[in-house]
Amino acid sequence: MEEKRDWLLIGLGLWGLASAIVLGIVAWNHLSNSVYTSGVQTGATQAAATIYNDIIDKSANNKCNTVFVQYEGRRVDLINTRCLQVQPEEGEEKAE
Repeated sequence: MEEKRDWLLIGLGLWGLASAIVLGIVAWNHLSNSVYTSGVQTGATQAAATIYNDIIDKSANNKCNTVFVQYEGRRVDLINTRCLQVQPEEGEEKAE
């Protein structure tokens, strides 16, 4: 009788250990995936905001310099539309 009890306790202990390991793996995978996904989304949002702010800051100057943007071998030059207006030279009046 005592031998059966010992085997039963060993079996229950192994079952509990296996269950704890499986639950730990499932919980780890769920948490790591959700935390990773959240981190990637936050990082992407912050990177996009940084890029947009950088482009706006560089193009919103009084020198009317162009700002180039390049991606995958394609390049475009951007300029603030305010700089495209023809400015009258000194001494000239605007034509209305």
